[in-house]
Amino acid sequence: MMGERYDEKIDIFSFGVVLSELDMQSLPYARARADLASELKVLEKVMFGKLQVEFSPGCLASVAKLGNECVALDPSSRPSAPVVAYRLQTIMKSAFGKSN
Repeated sequence: MMGERYDEKIDIFSFGVVLSELDMQSLPYARARADLASELKVLEKVMFGKLQVEFSPGCLASVAKLGNECVALDPSSRPSAPVVAYRLQTIMKSAFGKSN
């Protein structure tokens, strides 16, 4: 995000944002956008870890945990794509009793 080379960790961050969007059924940072004067201020807060995506109280704790790990400020703290896929399969089996 801050001048670093593009790699899978950026895609993992984006996936965490998508998980939040699906759960919240709204655009990411929607409440902050209403409060802040510009998109640049929102971006700045996200880049410096002062603003994070949200998950609803009804969201599965395992999904919220995965989503928050995906949007970790430090890219090296984010899970790899295979780890994300494995955890999603585990969540689906646990929540729905199947993997597909």
